[in-house]
Amino acid sequence: MPAAVLPVVFLLSLLGGCASTEEPLARRIPAPPPPIAEGEQAALEEALHHTIEALRKRPGSEPQLAELLAFQEIIGTAGDTAWTPPATGFFLEEPREVLVTGDYEPVLEGSLRQEGPFQYPLYAPSPELRTGEPYHTREAIDGEGALKGKGLELAWLADPFEAYLLHVQGSGRLRLPDDRTVRVAYAGSNGRPYTSVGRVLVEEGWMTLEETTLPAIRAYLARHPEERDRLLWRNERYIFFQLTEQDGPTGSLGAVLTPGRSVAVDPELYPLGSLALLVTEIPVVEGGRVTGWRPFRQIVLLQDTGAAIKGPGRVDLYVGSGPEAEAAAGVLRRSGRLSLIRIHHAD
Repeated sequence: MPAAVLPVVFLLSLLGGCASTEEPLARRIPAPPPPIAEGEQAALEEALHHTIEALRKRPGSEPQLAELLAFQEIIGTAGDTAWTPPATGFFLEEPREVLVTGDYEPVLEGSLRQEGPFQYPLYAPSPELRTGEPYHTREAIDGEGALKGKGLELAWLADPFEAYLLHVQGSGRLRLPDDRTVRVAYAGSNGRPYTSVGRVLVEEGWMTLEETTLPAIRAYLARHPEERDRLLWRNERYIFFQLTEQDGPTGSLGAVLTPGRSVAVDPELYPLGSLALLVTEIPVVEGGRVTGWRPFRQIVLLQDTGAAIKGPGRVDLYVGSGPEAEAAAGVLRRSGRLSLIRIHHAD
């Protein structure tokens, strides 16, 4: 993503939505969004606040901003109790069938110095980078040392695949040897095309599309360590990072992401900053393991984009930070429906 979190489909990114303001809108159906259950108000208000602040800084975002401010006023008196929307004033655009995948923020062991097991660098952007011009490939950087000696090392990780996952997600947190935690955020890319490691494994016949989950890819690389570099280097796209004191990962809209409320879509088809209703299923995670699935029917904010999130049928749901979020994102690949929420408001 142009901002902090790479909106990569977590599964399809390893494997490897809706009407712009310039094209006719889908048919609008007079219908309110779903009620907000007790205890869920705070997360929605947080997502609204971050989105509104981001839209205030973006020219041309007035339609989305007006609707969010109207919605914020409507729910503003609910506190953190259950809330039922009024029967009128809302329109749901005709739902679109989508594939829902998961996005998360990794939390990894790392160091700000090259020491002990921490031998795999994360790089800050090079002054040589030029927008729109391809730069060194992943193989040239990690395999041939194209950036060694240039003083661009920002931090170091102990595992090259974990470093790769951080590139896929675009941001994350590092737990340092002294128990401090720092956050690294997206600061640019080499401008090269993205190729999914999981998709390569499928094309080469090592696993089926249905079998390709993060645990399966980890297991394959553990059994075939000699294949690791070849597979990772198939993805030429390389991400550069910066240290940040942001409260959380930030999407391409410029808003901090909220678990269960922030989604990535194709901005050519869906206006960023809009409200939407997402209906699907999401994993139930207990003790770091997926134990089942539960219905998901939530008001979400369109806050992010991604190299793998293209077309009206793709949505990436941000599920949170850390190991449990990784477990959920690693298997989330479900069909669903996405409807933009429109609000009748006074001009």
